[in-house]
Amino acid sequence: MNEAMQENYTTICVQKKIPWSLFLEANPSVSADKCNDNLDNGFTYYAGPTYGWDLFLDRDDWEEEL
Repeated sequence: MNEAMQENYTTICVQKKIPWSLFLEANPSVSADKCNDNLDNGFTYYAGPTYGWDLFLDRDDWEEEL
């Protein structure tokens, strides 16, 4: 396995300056229990969610704004 594939949660969080808890919340497919086992080479993980990333609006909310 090459070095790029050995990246773990801590490395990502430090490099991207994202709190561990936010990284886990933004990436529900990963688990704090198995930090290195859940990272898959070739997959994209959210390491910089923007403001409001966790807000979900239904269609009625959008229509009221228009």
